[in-house]
Amino acid sequence: MNVSYEIVAEHTSIEWYTPPEIIKSLGKFDLDPCTSDIAWKFNRSAKKYYTIQEDGLSKEWFGRVWLNPPYSQPSVGLFMEKMAIHNNGIALLYNRTDNKMFQEIILPVSDSIMFLSGRIHFFRPDGTKGSQPGAGSILIAFGQHNTIALENSGLKGHVFKSTKRNIALQDNLIFE
Repeated sequence: MNVSYEIVAEHTSIEWYTPPEIIKSLGKFDLDPCTSDIAWKFNRSAKKYYTIQEDGLSKEWFGRVWLNPPYSQPSVGLFMEKMAIHNNGIALLYNRTDNKMFQEIILPVSDSIMFLSGRIHFFRPDGTKGSQPGAGSILIAFGQHNTIALENSGLKGHVFKSTKRNIALQDNLIFE
């Protein structure tokens, strides 16, 4: 996902941390496969986590996964593909429903998508709140229990349930 046009010149960091209240509202997670030590200390996203040095894509994923992937290509697509195959967790992405990844990976196999009201103000590594991002955010549930977590989260937004996942799995359409 190309978001380079959204990076403000004086803030060139690609490190942006999810507000802890978003993650806490969704329940406990077993694994965050792509965070940093600083981000984990800030939001305690999951019981276990992998940093960029540990390469979460090369590791085995287990349990319920929290995923706020790096938004650069090809990383975002690779993380989302692994999440779709793992099929147990919630991913946070910018609302870019027209892109190829969304159309080919997310829509065919996700169980639900929550379109969040308003924009998330992510945090910088120094703990300061970032300005309003250039796009809204979505939470993507893989697994029906994660759809229930979205519905019960108390977050403002609308949850849309998918009927495509079972059809895609039955027809063997995933990632052909």
